[in-house]
Amino acid sequence: PLVLDRFADNNASPSFEELANIATSDVRPRTLLDDLAAKNLVKIDQRGRIKLLGTAYKPNKHTTELIDYFGVHMHDHMAATTNNLNSESDPMFDRSAFQDKLTPESVEKLNQYSDQLAMEMLRSVYTRAAELAAEDVERQDNTHRFRIGSYCYHENEARKNDQE
Repeated sequence: PLVLDRFADNNASPSFEELANIATSDVRPRTLLDDLAAKNLVKIDQRGRIKLLGTAYKPNKHTTELIDYFGVHMHDHMAATTNNLNSESDPMFDRSAFQDKLTPESVEKLNQYSDQLAMEMLRSVYTRAAELAAEDVERQDNTHRFRIGSYCYHENEARKNDQE
């Protein structure tokens, strides 16, 4: 990620303020910056330039934010699955890849690989979604929302079978 100036100057580089205004109109750039800094997601250097410290926001396990995200995410995934069971509706994307008979090392390699691919996919979809949202901003029918996600789950089947 680029190191960003906080405010736009007359060069061609984007500023944090410009990107924040593109990302949301509900939160002022300074408020967003303070929140990101408090969560140790960005670092502000002596010149006031902003450096991203991670590639994804992972809230603390005990925050209301994570609980809310869980509820919304589970609702949307279950709604897509329920929709797919209904033969009257067009199916929604709901796929997974799976493999058994793997070692812990192979699972870790797959975790890293799938995390990389999922982040690439999510960044690409988000870029396209932002473009479309900018086109739709003045339309009367811009009342729809869209969510796409990715998950990874693994378990030791030998331990699972021992518990049965």
